[in-house]
Formats: sequence, C-alpha cells, structure tokens
Amino acid sequence: RHWQPRTGDRIAKSAGTDVAVDVRGVPATGTVTTLNLTRAMASPDIETGLAPADLALSPDGARVFVANANADTVSVIDTVTRAVIETISLRPNAALPFGSAPNGLAVTPDGRTLLVANGGNNAVAVVRLSRSPAGAPSRVAGYIPAGWFPGAVATDGVSVYIANVKGLGSRNRASQKKAAAKGEKGWFVYWMEGTVQKVPLPDAGTLAAMTIRATVDARVPEALRAATPPPAAKAWPVPVPVRTGEPSVFKHIVYVLKENRTYDQLFGDIATANGMPELCIYGRAITPNHHALAEEFVTLDNYYCNGVVSADGHAWAMEGNVAAGLEKTGGNWTRSYDFGTDPLSYSSSGFIWENVLAHGLTFRNFGEFDFPETAPPTATFTDVWKGFMGGGTRIGFTQRIEIERLKAYTSTAFPGWQMRIPDMMRVDAFQRELSAADRAGVWPNLIIVYLPQDHTSGSEAGMPTPNAHLADNDYALGCLVESISKTRFWPETCIFVNEDDPQDGFDHVDGHRSLCLVVSPYSRLKRPVHDFYNQTSVLHTMERMLGLPPMTQHDAAAPLMTACFGAQADVTSWAARTVSIPFDQLNPEKKTLAPADRRWAELSERQDFRHVDAANEDALNRILWHAARGQAPYPAWYAGAHGRGLKALGLALAAGAVHED
Repeated sequence: RHWQPRTGDRIAKSAGTDVAVDVRGVPATGTVTTLNLTRAMASPDIETGLAPADLALSPDGARVFVANANADTVSVIDTVTRAVIETISLRPNAALPFGSAPNGLAVTPDGRTLLVANGGNNAVAVVRLSRSPAGAPSRVAGYIPAGWFPGAVATDGVSVYIANVKGLGSRNRASQKKAAAKGEKGWFVYWMEGTVQKVPLPDAGTLAAMTIRATVDARVPEALRAATPPPAAKAWPVPVPVRTGEPSVFKHIVYVLKENRTYDQLFGDIATANGMPELCIYGRAITPNHHALAEEFVTLDNYYCNGVVSADGHAWAMEGNVAAGLEKTGGNWTRSYDFGTDPLSYSSSGFIWENVLAHGLTFRNFGEFDFPETAPPTATFTDVWKGFMGGGTRIGFTQRIEIERLKAYTSTAFPGWQMRIPDMMRVDAFQRELSAADRAGVWPNLIIVYLPQDHTSGSEAGMPTPNAHLADNDYALGCLVESISKTRFWPETCIFVNEDDPQDGFDHVDGHRSLCLVVSPYSRLKRPVHDFYNQTSVLHTMERMLGLPPMTQHDAAAPLMTACFGAQADVTSWAARTVSIPFDQLNPEKKTLAPADRRWAELSERQDFRHVDAANEDALNRILWHAARGQAPYPAWYAGAHGRGLKALGLALAAGAVHED
C-alpha cells in the first residue's frame, strides 16, 4: 500500500483517500504492513518501492518478495528483522528508463528462483535468488516471452503459468458471440480477451534463446539507442535529431490533444491515402481545416492510439506509459476513471511537462486535466455561445485541476473538458496569450492545447449537433494554426495534433487507427506518409526535438516520425478555411422528432456527457452514425479492435486473432 501521509507531506486525493505525493503529484512512497491476525494488530509499515503490487513468500518463510510496479524493482524483506535486505532491478538493461512494471510473483518450490511478471516488457523475468544476505546478490538470469501485459505468474517447479491481463486485446469471443446472437457484429473496447500460457521452466540454454526473443519483442535495442549520448562532434540542426541532445531546428512544440475520432471518420475521403469513404461521416465539408492540414503537410494513414479510452489514452499521450494498476482494471474502472485525478494512476517517471521542466525548458498548459464548470453552473451551451459572441452575458467558468503543480503552468482563461463550452472560445483565449508572447518575443518550449469538442454530445437536445461540434473543433484548430503561423515563432515551431483515443468510432483497418497531424515549416510535403506511428512516437519525436531523454521504455522504443519532415523550410503563413456549418446548430427537442429519430435522442439523454468519456462507447458510436447516415445499416463490423485491415499493412495479429473476410 502507500504510506499514510504524515505532517508536512504533500497530499493528493486518490478515490477520496489521502496519498503522500512528491512535487510532481506522483505517489512518494510504497509500503508493506504486517498484520498479527491473533491480536488484530498492525506492525509499523516497511517501506519498499513505489506501487507494491504483489507478495510472495520463500518456501522456508525467511523472505518476502515485493513487486514494486512503479519502481521496476522487487524488494526482499527479512521476515525476522522486517527490514528490506535486497532490492532487485527488473529492467532488461540497466541503461533503460522506467517501464518494466513488475506486478506478479512466484517462487519455485526449491526457493532458488523467483519469477516476476514484467507487464511493461510483456515478459516474465527469471531471477536466481541469493542464497544468503552475505552471498552473491540475486540476479536476473533472463526473460520468458509472454502475452500482452502479464499480470500474474505461478509455478510448480516444472512449468511456468503466466496470466496475461490484456492477452489478445479487445476481442473477447464469448462477448462477441453474445452480440452476434443479438444480430450485432464487431468488437468492443472492454471485451479484453486475456490469455494463460503454460511454459516449461527453462534451462540455461533455452532461457538464453527466450531472452533474445523477449528483448527484441520489447524493442529493447531501439530503446537503448534512444538513450545513447550524442557524439563529441557538433551536429547541424535538423527537424528530428539522430541522437538525443543533438540540436533541432525547432524551439517550440505545440501539442494539441483532441477526443475520440478514428482515421476513417474524418479522413476516409482522402483519395491519396488508405481510407474507406463509406465510413467517413465528418469529411471535407465538415472538417475543411483538418483536410487542408493533412493534404498540405502530411497525411498519416498508419497511425494508432496506444490506449482505448480517456483513462489510459491521456496517460499514454502525456506519460508514454500506463501504470500497472490502471492496465489491470480491465475497463471496469472500479477505483477511478483517471483524467489527471488519481495519483495512484500516475507513472513514477512523470508527465511530459515534468521532463521539460526538469531539463530547464519552459511549459504552458491550455486545458489538459482541467474539469471546469460554467459560472453559473446552470448555463446552457446557448448561454455560453451568445455570451462569447457578444449577444448576451459573458459566461465564465471555474477551473478545477487536481495536480497541484500543473496549476502553476496552466492558463486560467482556457477551460478544459466541458461540452457546453465551444472550442472557439478556447482558441480565443489561446490567441490572446499568443499575441502577448509574440509582442514580448518569449514563448514556452512546450505548449499543450486541449480541444475536446470533437467528442460531441450525441443527439442530446439543446446541445450542438455532432456536425456542429466537429465544425467548431475544426475551425478552432485552423485558427490556432493560422495564428501561430503569423508569429515570429513559426519558423521554429512544430505542431502535433493528436487524439487521446479513438473509442467513439469505426475504421476499416482497426478501431485503434486514429488521426495525427504534423504541421511545421519543414512538414509541407503534400503527400501521405504510410510509416507506422503511434502516440508514443509523438512523444519520442517531441522529446528528441527538445533535446530530452525519453521518459519510459515505451516512448524510447517508439519509432521517430522523421518521415514527416523535409530538409527545407517553407515559412509561408497558413490561412484557416471557413466552415459552412453553424457552430450553434442545435439538436432538436425529442418531442419534435419522428419515432425512429426520437430513439437516438432518448439514448443520448441517458449518456453522461458531463464527465470525460463517460458515455457508453457503443451507444455513442451508433448515435453518431445515425446522425450522419440516418437509417443506413450501422457498420458494427468495423467498430472496435477488429484488425481486419492490418494484414495488408504487414501488421496482422497472431493467427486466429483476426476475423477474415
């Protein structure tokens, strides 16, 4: 557990419980408590590593092993002295950053070997244990390849049994068959199909071969190369430096995060890339700025989100990692649905802005991890819109950010998640601060901007239609890019536009495929880039540009987005495209609708749009499809993690894991 806060500790709330945290908001301690069951008494806590996740007792009862998931270590406790007598590192290489996430343990019956489920490495570490405190220290002898996020391990001394929490991913066949019985097809994000492996306990030779495979599968060589120091010779500035610490042409990174769209939903109509027009419901007529940015810079049609909902999507986007406790929730979110609200969900390596600040660079946040409420709380979207446009009383908002340190770097004029606040109001606040920075000639190195309106409010009466939400989001993005391109900072600025997750969508390749835009003077390539990238690729590329080391093994191993940049800069300013759909086009009251349409309005009423991604994914998918396509059959076959289009890209899953045509 986590140490009870003491007087003077920094405190944050985790599901209503006080937790001691460091200056970044990350939990500061992990402990083991000994309980006397006879006397119902607890002994003083034994401090271990962060996020102790599992315990194992040696056969002779002399030692307790503790898996510290947020420290990449195992603590060894002497049961007599109740002191930590050894700490074992579980990373495949000592030079690697955080990310192995040891979270499950088992000891062989002879007491000589400890097996550790390294969730972050998709492997089980085989540890040869020290015979005594005075003997040679325990050492990792090798790694057994496992499935997706091993979360528990057991052994009888002959075989190793590995429980892989996420296994094959969102493709649980039992749930899919139940859906098919109702006439539905496709996959759902919460239908995780875990797996169990049975592996013979390997001898030394077999383990050596397994270790090679496990480290290659975990992209350990790539992660190690990312941590290689630069050569002594001075390098010439380029968009994406070859080595960490070499100079980049960019001094400012603008990181725009949006909500929940797949590639095909917006870009399926781009003829030069891998799209399916039939699935494009927010095409060129609704999102002209997204299309212009994709076609005039680079169109990324092989880009994927690491996460599946906001709770892990924002963690991937901001931390390059998802903490073990969050990975093992299985989509039920019984403790908390984290959006910068639960310190027990934060990785010990911290957030991207902490990496920036720790290396002497500057940072500004616009909306990320903010839960604002309108002032007054009863204000409707129409009230907010009219006030913003000058046709009524200006509606304000109250800011609510749980991470104390983040508040100091956050604009108080820019609201975060709130569907009643249009993105144009957000960008207006951004532009005012940008203009002041341009006049002063000083702008932060990392700027995070949250534009959530592409989430939509479904068919909820009195709220913007899905098309209006998307049009607002589109024009706001266009205005943001235009305003940046007209400042002195533009020649040294790169803008990344990312979705937190693609959960409310459908895509002919896979439900994880999403959209990403790379906009800079060096990115005017006017062509598709088909290279595989994901959210950790964005983080790794931004870190390389700013001269920062990777935060975790995952962003260190991610491919750099070098193909998105040319050698020459075109510093011509960019102009936003006008949008034809009114931003205040509202969903009608349900009583005015025909029965077939009323059904979707009533379903929207039952969704929670006040909290981040609290609406039912499958329901919202269908609501959005109906709003765009009327009574056309819903493409359930292309919703979720179906993987039907991966094979053509050389990304096919294991045999049997993907439905065939």
